Amino acid sequence: MKRMSHSQTFTCIRAACAMLALALTASAQNSVSTHVPSACTVDEDSTAKYEFNGGELRFRGAETGIITVRCNVVNLRDDGQDPRWGVLEVVYRDPDGAGANQVTATLKRVSNSGVTSTVPGALFVSNAFAGAAGVQMRQANFAHAFNFFSNAYFIEIKLIRNAATSQDNPAIYLSRLMVQGPF
Repeated sequence: MKRMSHSQTFTCIRAACAMLALALTASAQNSVSTHVPSACTVDEDSTAKYEFNGGELRFRGAETGIITVRCNVVNLRDDGQDPRWGVLEVVYRDPDGAGANQVTATLKRVSNSGVTSTVPGALFVSNAFAGAAGVQMRQANFAHAFNFFSNAYFIEIKLIRNAATSQDNPAIYLSRLMVQGPF
């Protein structure tokens, strides 16, 4: 069997590295950032109102009002480039639909100068959909050029409950950011 020359070996290594880089780039470009509420930070004003049940965040007992949690968003691309996310997806329960209770999720950014603002269009409101006793998954599409060098990002989730009946207890299970399809 004939051995490969140094230049042939180098060419094979370069080709293998290029294929790996393409695979990693494609994977990063179609990245998904998923957040479960139990891994997020609960606002100080919400501490006595909430409870976790597995991945579910909901109101404790007959508590009413607003529960606010914030989920940090990190860039899954190690190169700092725009992950191209354009979909905010929420898995939630809102039994009364457009009634008194609701779930909201808003993508926000904090600039290097400390200014917090909402990313335009990156807002989910459960009251825009019919209620259901079971879990629903819905999306809000938005267009934004992420810049992790100039901003930090987080998803602010709010559960709002005005009626203290157990059948009307809104909940959230997860939120995610992902690239708009097709991939």
